[in-house]
Amino acid sequence: MIAEIEGKLSDSRINSIERLEDELTGNFFGHMRYISFNRGLKQILKNCIFPKELSAVFDCINEEAWADHIDFWGRKTFGSNKNSIEPDVLLEFEEITILLEVKYLSGLSSDDDVDNSEIDDEQREESDNQLDKEARWLESISDGKKKFLILVAQEPYAHQIYTDVIKRKLLSGVIFGYITWQKIFNHLPQIETLNQFEKIIIDDLTALLKRKGFEQFRNFYLDNAAIEPDKIWRFDADGIKSFSFLFERQVERGLFYEFG
Repeated sequence: MIAEIEGKLSDSRINSIERLEDELTGNFFGHMRYISFNRGLKQILKNCIFPKELSAVFDCINEEAWADHIDFWGRKTFGSNKNSIEPDVLLEFEEITILLEVKYLSGLSSDDDVDNSEIDDEQREESDNQLDKEARWLESISDGKKKFLILVAQEPYAHQIYTDVIKRKLLSGVIFGYITWQKIFNHLPQIETLNQFEKIIIDDLTALLKRKGFEQFRNFYLDNAAIEPDKIWRFDADGIKSFSFLFERQVERGLFYEFG
């Protein structure tokens, strides 16, 4: 991970590595294990999940050391047809099971044209959609726990996949939400760590996600109003000749600007 952050890999090597979702999954979630769940990953789940009302689901988890609660790429079989899945990250806690499907530059590994939006739940057709298969495996576990399926992907693809799955009514028996890498990148610096070693982990992960291209617009302030990235704003320029941001550059009406 450090070699990638510092740009020590050749261009050809970087191109091959950056497309490997497994590497990103292992680097990020593997390093998060070194920080208390309550102070680390739990804060990301609660503050970055969409829809936001799902945040309260994680309140039942109270864990410090949690390395024995996480599993990477463990193959699971289910159903009479012996369907199989390989969850990227599986979190098993006392009251909740969380499956994280992690994407970087690719979409779902499998899908089809199944659409259950116009039929009753009893007539639901099983789909080859990757998330539907993972949801069916979660539903097949008879452990009395809440089942949570989370898609972790880039904007806007995470929202597009989420909307499509919800519209087609593919999932049942699980709570479904998504988190974007951009949201995680923005939230990492807000995590309050207890010691210098945890801060090093957070700083390295922030640098890694920046290297991956997940840095984005956060906000700016205009007349004491915070302009945030997940809201829609309309500016009425009537009577205003110009306005300025906090940096020392005038933003004038009638011109176009790109903020990097």
